[in-house]
Amino acid sequence: MALEAKEIDSLSGMLALEEIWNELLKSSREDSFFLSIPWLKTWWDVFGSEYKLKCITVEEDGEIVGVGPFAVSSRGRAIPWRKVLFLGTGPSDRCGIIAKNGRSDIHMAIWNYLKSTNKWDVIELRDMVYANPTFTNAKMAFPEAEYVTSLSPHIDVSHGYQEYMANLSKNMRYNIGRSKRKIEAAGGRFTSRKGDEECREGVRMLQELSDARWESDNVLKLPNMMKFAERVSRIHGESGGTVFHSIDIDDTPIAIAMGFEDEKRYMYYLSGFNPEYAKMSPGYVLISEIIQECCSNKIKEVDMLRGTEGYKYRFNAIDRMQSTMRIVNKGMLRNVESRFREEQLSS
Repeated sequence: MALEAKEIDSLSGMLALEEIWNELLKSSREDSFFLSIPWLKTWWDVFGSEYKLKCITVEEDGEIVGVGPFAVSSRGRAIPWRKVLFLGTGPSDRCGIIAKNGRSDIHMAIWNYLKSTNKWDVIELRDMVYANPTFTNAKMAFPEAEYVTSLSPHIDVSHGYQEYMANLSKNMRYNIGRSKRKIEAAGGRFTSRKGDEECREGVRMLQELSDARWESDNVLKLPNMMKFAERVSRIHGESGGTVFHSIDIDDTPIAIAMGFEDEKRYMYYLSGFNPEYAKMSPGYVLISEIIQECCSNKIKEVDMLRGTEGYKYRFNAIDRMQSTMRIVNKGMLRNVESRFREEQLSS
């Protein structure tokens, strides 16, 4: 039977799909955390007032086999400029389409539906994993689209902490050990925080340390980002959820990280440290302690997410490619107008 695409434009309609959504996500070969209902609902609760929900489902023999979670922004009154984005764009380090077994025909049904509606001027698809089905099929659906690639490092800890540390450079091992001894001599200790109450406290501490470290270029100072961090900190489930790790001296964090646990993966999302303790390298010690805890919990990967900061590679991080794509609807006027309305595509 042919695949049939339908559209859901309400949050309640999307939430009603949660059971089948979870099942499809398991086999989709896409990110199981950033494409989960709790994460995307939180994004919508915080940022959704600026968008219209556009959730495209694909049915086969009356059964939903795919979901394309999108949002549409519109600017201008007389001649509105409509941009289609993935739900979760911005705070989400991975975006994509959920298709049963990653099937190409389901992906193409969603892209073909979007093409047929013609109710958009630009489609901007951010943070697709290069090797995953979403980007592979988007390239086939839109062969003339412009796209750029970016890097997202991750650390393989599947062989245990001892083997992982043995593979670090001698200089890195020495620096971590020396910094750890300095922190311990000052009464420092490693702390994990989970649960709603502890995570609320973790968000407050993260804000304080981020403000202390960054006068500008502070992610938490972006519009509604602090509110989003507070809401996301409440995400907990059977396979994990939000966790805060910190290095504390006198019960006060001097370095803190907000991350997520998802089955066999830990994601290092936001962090901050007190610059007064910079000589102790508390950020390095914190990451090494997180890695050790992950190994103890049988976690196989520490995902450092977007960004190619040098410190990630000192921990033997390996790059994973991601892509951002932009498609401008056909027509000379639309192409000219896109040059005025849209910034240069960047990762």
